[in-house]
Amino acid sequence: MSWRGYAQRSITRRSLLRGLGAGAGSLFLSPTIRRLKADGAGQAPRQRLVIVTQGNGSAGFSRWDRLTDATPRITTFSDMATDFPMAPSWNPWRQKVAAFNGLAGKYGAGGGAGHRSNYYALINRPYAGSSSPAGPSIDAYLAQELGGGQVFDAIRLGGEGPGRGLVNINSAQAAFTPLTHQCDPAEAWRELFGVAAEDPDDRAAFEERGALLSSISNQIRRAERELLGDERWKFQRYLYAVETFEQRQGRLLARQARLAQCAPTMASTTDQDDVGTTFEKMTALAGAALLCGLTEIVVMSVATADQFGQFAAWGFGGGHTIGHGRGATATRPGGQEAQVQIQAEVTQRLTDNILVPLSGVPEGNGTMLDNTTVVYLNDNAEHHHSKYDSWPAYMVGDFGGRLRPGGRLIEYPNRRQSNSRGLNQLWNTVCYGMGIPKDDWAMDANMPDNGMGPLDELMT
Repeated sequence: MSWRGYAQRSITRRSLLRGLGAGAGSLFLSPTIRRLKADGAGQAPRQRLVIVTQGNGSAGFSRWDRLTDATPRITTFSDMATDFPMAPSWNPWRQKVAAFNGLAGKYGAGGGAGHRSNYYALINRPYAGSSSPAGPSIDAYLAQELGGGQVFDAIRLGGEGPGRGLVNINSAQAAFTPLTHQCDPAEAWRELFGVAAEDPDDRAAFEERGALLSSISNQIRRAERELLGDERWKFQRYLYAVETFEQRQGRLLARQARLAQCAPTMASTTDQDDVGTTFEKMTALAGAALLCGLTEIVVMSVATADQFGQFAAWGFGGGHTIGHGRGATATRPGGQEAQVQIQAEVTQRLTDNILVPLSGVPEGNGTMLDNTTVVYLNDNAEHHHSKYDSWPAYMVGDFGGRLRPGGRLIEYPNRRQSNSRGLNQLWNTVCYGMGIPKDDWAMDANMPDNGMGPLDELMT
């Protein structure tokens, strides 16, 4: 239920506690039991989606304007290390890999401006106000359409520079309503697994958070009675958010025993953390959250909010300097070659902490990985200062066989030619993969036919 629906049908603490009582077994079945029930009923397992965005533009593949006709150019990967150096670690799943070049999206700032698209990558709409989201992001849309059933409708984690906590990055519930990413690994661990913490202080922090949420909820309710019109409407939004967190606390408590078995070692946060080490810790938390059944949607960032972030732990210079064609170190190159190698490091962490662990857990007629897809794209399209003519994007996974990646690089004609494709059509395709057919998500008036439909080349 959206917060708008909440305004008409408020969730009370009594109804929440009732749900955690006799009905808790039906509401919070473990992922394993739900999967067995789905198998018994002949239902296809629900799909999981991991979205990763990276700031500062991408080296990509060949330039979009090299295509001289209106026919997409499709190349099959033969040697992943050579043909797809951004993700050689994905080679074991080669037939489930697709790379895209030429997906245009002209609602962004463009014109060579900026280091990030300010929500556009996952929203595909012009900005509202001063770089504010103009609508829901694809992760929020899918979470609402899927209807919950997990502890978190989506988990949003940030691989950013040190000293960052909650940051608005790309995701939004609605226009002017951003959704935060947790960029502190230790805090992310407490939010996800704190209910199962062995350390008394960490467990106390989880309980204190619940008490604080209850106190805030009561204060908002008291203040709400004194307000009218728009002011009351705004408070209802706050109340919806707070009580959503309250429900989440209850759901985590209901899964305490299971989380005690599957929770990873507590993540740490140090002053030496940079973008790379933070992202590595966050991928471990994301993989554990998927394995524990806490969510079906994960959104992650890599130096998206912190465009000047450092990759020193991986041997590189800063992302901003690299984006300007420099940044070589004693052990690593700079410029576009560095961008390719950094992407290989990112995909390696996704492989180690998400793909490999999920590939070892049976599900249906295969594994959890068979029902998990990762989409990795650059937040700022083809360049450090981008015009948004081409958004390089990579995918590993086929949404349980619903799509046909085929181990291919698909390069689309530029937006001034017929048969070009828009960034939003990638998200239409993801909607199909998640079992929510959608042809008109965030249509793009700058693209032929308003960017309607999915990417035909991936449809089975």
